[in-house]
Amino acid sequence: MSLSIEVMRDCASNFGIFRVESASSKGKFYTVTFHGSEGQPFCDCPSYKYSQDGHCKHIAAVWNGACMYNPQWCDGHKPVIHTPIGFNYDAFADEPCPACGGKTVYVRRAV
Repeated sequence: MSLSIEVMRDCASNFGIFRVESASSKGKFYTVTFHGSEGQPFCDCPSYKYSQDGHCKHIAAVWNGACMYNPQWCDGHKPVIHTPIGFNYDAFADEPCPACGGKTVYVRRAV
């Protein structure tokens, strides 16, 4: 089996920083940070801190409500409910995301 390295474009939301409002405390927000399609997402809520599997409802809300386009496994979620307030990545591609029209980033993957 041979592998090759391919350059692809993902929606920058995969590297996004999001603010998600608490469902139980209106006006309270948590920060959810994604680190690319291969990285573990992070949330600053108490549930994430004590989670055994590294997930919480805020991460799930962003995952299901942000674009997250990736040509290998996600055509982009619609409608886009959560948009990033920032990114933990600074090298954006010139072409827009084919799913949401937002920023994209180049990624290298073994295929």
